[in-house]
Amino acid sequence: DHLQALRSSSMLNAVSTVCADQPPDFLSSADSAKIKTGAIRCVVCGNMQETDQHLIPGEVQGKVLYIEDQESSLVLVEAMLTSMPGVRLIKASTGAKGIDLARSGCPDLVLLDMYLPDVSGVDVVRNLSIEISRGLKIVILTGDTFSVDVVKAMSLGAKEYWVKPIEPQRFRLGVAKWLLRANANVQEPPHAS
Repeated sequence: DHLQALRSSSMLNAVSTVCADQPPDFLSSADSAKIKTGAIRCVVCGNMQETDQHLIPGEVQGKVLYIEDQESSLVLVEAMLTSMPGVRLIKASTGAKGIDLARSGCPDLVLLDMYLPDVSGVDVVRNLSIEISRGLKIVILTGDTFSVDVVKAMSLGAKEYWVKPIEPQRFRLGVAKWLLRANANVQEPPHAS
């Protein structure tokens, strides 16, 4: 297990945490450069910054769309959100349905699995590029500790990736953080291309 915290000298407070089962040369030189410069910010929820600990998940409100085809993962996320009564969960079991719901249901946050039966998570992020540019927050929730697809999704606008299984309190803190940012319409620094 390789864990590297890479700090960017060009972007204030941009910290990239990369968890990989393979050494850093697993990434292409272009993707490595994007991570090192902070253009892609990969944050594993388990390494949440201390500044996020002030969040009170039970008081947060918003609509979360979870795009996931595995029933057990859907049930687990639904159970973890029960202590957040202000959060409404919408579920989609395919990428196509998720894209439609993201466009029509106005979610504040999208939780996205990378492996769907019809399209990849990367394709979902790519298809939601207009919505992302308008402030839609997407967090990848995947069983992969790190992959090229995660890097691609991050470069297309996904904000973070969280590795399943995820500890419930860390999950709720992460959801609270992104819902608060969505509700405050906080814009993240643009990703470099």
